[in-house]
Amino acid sequence: MSLRHGSIVEINLDASSVRAFSLKARVYDVVGKRFILSQTSPPIRPSHVERTLYISYISKDGIPARRLGFSATLTGFSRDYMLSLGVCVPALFVEMKSEPKVISLRKGFRIRPLSGSGISLVISGRKHELLDISLTGVGFVQNLSHSPFRPADLLECR
Repeated sequence: MSLRHGSIVEINLDASSVRAFSLKARVYDVVGKRFILSQTSPPIRPSHVERTLYISYISKDGIPARRLGFSATLTGFSRDYMLSLGVCVPALFVEMKSEPKVISLRKGFRIRPLSGSGISLVISGRKHELLDISLTGVGFVQNLSHSPFRPADLLECR
């Protein structure tokens, strides 16, 4: 496993939610299957102790680099973990519950409409060519000769 002191990890509190977002932390120490991590921003709350977290990181062991992840239990907190002599920081204590495996954090994917599909985007009565459609939005081509659209303009997908 390539997770070691100084590595950056992403923590998800709910891996099943489409709206789940990652919190970043740094690995302070590794002892077997136990890790000491920096507190996140926004901070993980004490109410999460004994709950399952999902931790992922980029492994550069091998080509190409890949994202690995595992489930872990938040076992505790420290408000004054001694990082070095005279330097105390907030920290999270976690214990690995599953072995790391290759994962993807993608929550969606993009669809490129086929040419001639008839799908287009209409903004203020003007038709625009669609590049792609996803859960997070739509990519389209706007003619430079047209004035830019405003956030309040009506958008229709036909």
